[in-house]
Amino acid sequence: MAESLDAAGLIAAFPSISRPVVAVARGHISIFYPALIILDLYVCTWALLVAMGQGGTPITRVIAIVCFVVVPMLFVYAFLRFMTVSVIVTKGKVLMRRGWPFSGVYSIAREDLRSAHSEFSYFGKLVGSGSLTVTTISGDHHRVKDIGSPDRIAARLNASIERAAEASTGVAWTT
Repeated sequence: MAESLDAAGLIAAFPSISRPVVAVARGHISIFYPALIILDLYVCTWALLVAMGQGGTPITRVIAIVCFVVVPMLFVYAFLRFMTVSVIVTKGKVLMRRGWPFSGVYSIAREDLRSAHSEFSYFGKLVGSGSLTVTTISGDHHRVKDIGSPDRIAARLNASIERAAEASTGVAWTT
């Protein structure tokens, strides 16, 4: 089976077979929550107005416009953001994509890292979504928001930074 896939050129399309990636953090599903909450609030308000006999008023038309125009636009924004946000840690570098509407990929060599830390909002702690900030030796800060388990990635990066410092100096770090 693998030979037929290799002959078709499909194995080369999946670099994960050689396992170069150490850790991956992608967009978290909580990116969709604001659009869902707005949709729920407006649909409940519309249903309440219709139940009270106010179904033909201008406010119900505005609510319908929000439900059928604004909320789908929010879902498209959330989908684009969900698909384009990621942090990929390989053996030699860290690739950070901030996601749509921001462009570009930050590629940071692992030996250029100074520290990494994660931040969570109150709601983010509940659902496991947060941001990862990486600081380089030159003092640059690179931040990626709305990813899942940023604390796991930060711990992995900080452990590799400490191992590299121990290997170069021969002394264990204490923070």
